[in-house]
Amino acid sequence: MKVRLLVAVLAALCVPVAASADVAWDNPGGNAENFDWAGGHNSDTNLFGSPSWYGGDNLYFLSSDFAPYANGTPVTDSATDTMDVDLTAVGGKKFASIAVFEYGDYNIVGGAGNTVSADLGMTGTAAGHPMSPFLGSFSFGAAGDSAGTVPWNDDAALSMEFAVPDVTTLHLSVTNTLVAISDGAGGTASIQGNFVLLGIAVTVIPEPASMSLLALGGLAVLRRRRR
Repeated sequence: MKVRLLVAVLAALCVPVAASADVAWDNPGGNAENFDWAGGHNSDTNLFGSPSWYGGDNLYFLSSDFAPYANGTPVTDSATDTMDVDLTAVGGKKFASIAVFEYGDYNIVGGAGNTVSADLGMTGTAAGHPMSPFLGSFSFGAAGDSAGTVPWNDDAALSMEFAVPDVTTLHLSVTNTLVAISDGAGGTASIQGNFVLLGIAVTVIPEPASMSLLALGGLAVLRRRRR
């Protein structure tokens, strides 16, 4: 009996805990004008939602649930989500930059002890690239009475235009966290992220002949300076 009991206890301890699952976008893969995307998904909160594409090289995310709210007793409320997607430049092009623009609104009542903040970090990983990962971030904050609902916005970017070698494939990860804090003195604080624009800039990869001409031009300039 003791052996059976021990086996049962060990079996119970070995049962894996269910991990929080990511949520795939409604359109996890697609084609923009100068890049393709694949494997798009969010963390289990899924606050970013799925992107819309209206042409060009931008993806648009609309959200109504990215909205922490703190009221009454000293309390902190937060909302966070992470999006991940694989990007591939097409048509003989490379990535020059990737920017995230976020727009929302906030409301604070009750003085400086009530605050809101928004933080975003983004990472671009190019397998085997000596300059990878590429990093970008922003941090927004506000405190004190806002005298009503106030719009806010901020942005972050990755720069890859002058990366060597060229970046033509990239795994992009973006984590966004919004926080509202009330001080318990009767005030309230809330912040919302309504709209996120993922702007992806690509540029043509120069032909080898063009690169040679650029190099020769640079040598000519150096010779003139030496004279």
